[in-house]
Amino acid sequence: MTAPSALHEERVRTLRTVGNLAGFALTSRLNDDDWPDVFLVDLQHLRVFVGDAKVTESPGTYATKLRLASYLRASIRWHHLGFQIAIILCVRSDDAGRWLQQLLSTAVVSGLRAEVVR
Repeated sequence: MTAPSALHEERVRTLRTVGNLAGFALTSRLNDDDWPDVFLVDLQHLRVFVGDAKVTESPGTYATKLRLASYLRASIRWHHLGFQIAIILCVRSDDAGRWLQQLLSTAVVSGLRAEVVR
């Protein structure tokens, strides 16, 4: 595995900033196996923020589908504890529609109800 690119790190910083501005202040982890780029918790409002920056991956690859499914399965545990889950991907704007479709279909397969907030 290669080191993250400067663009990837910039997207991670953007995700962290968006999460912090939205009130997710506590940095945590999803679980021992799953490591999205950003995982933040808002204990006051029972919400979690899962953010992943995408630079070299594409939405249709098998490894990417597995990784997204893994994040969603781990998120279900938090949901069962009463938390709302926000999953945000930082991607190229011309790939956004394909990423959205991949995320929504993976959520449905994982047993989650997904809403798009724009």
